[in-house]
Amino acid sequence: MKKEYLLQQREKLSVILNELNHRVADQKGGEVSTAKAAYEHFNRPEMDHAQLINEKDTDFQITEMEFKKIDQINSALNRITNGSYGLCEGCKGPIELKRLQIIPEANLCIECQLELMD
Repeated sequence: MKKEYLLQQREKLSVILNELNHRVADQKGGEVSTAKAAYEHFNRPEMDHAQLINEKDTDFQITEMEFKKIDQINSALNRITNGSYGLCEGCKGPIELKRLQIIPEANLCIECQLELMD
C-alpha cells in the first residue's frame, strides 16, 4: 500500500480512537443518568429503579462495545506499523480498499468475515 494512504488511514484511526477514549472517559466520569435524575426528582422508586437498572445495562453494553472497537483500532494501528495493514488475517489476501475506507479497522476481507458470521 502507498505510504500516503497508510498515513491517511493512521490519522483517521487516531481520530476515531481519540473520540472513543473521550466517550468512555465521560461515561466513567460519573455523569448522572436521566433515570437517576428522575428518581431523585420524583422519588418514585418502583418505576425509576427499573429504568435506572435498564440504563446501567445499556451503558455497560455500550462501553463494552466501545472497548472492543478501541482494541480493533489499536490492532489496526499496529498493523500499519508492522506493514500488515490491508492484509486479511484469515486468508492472508488483500482487503478491498473500499472496505478499508468504510471500516478502517477491518482485519478480514469480506469473504472471511462472512464465513466467520456463519
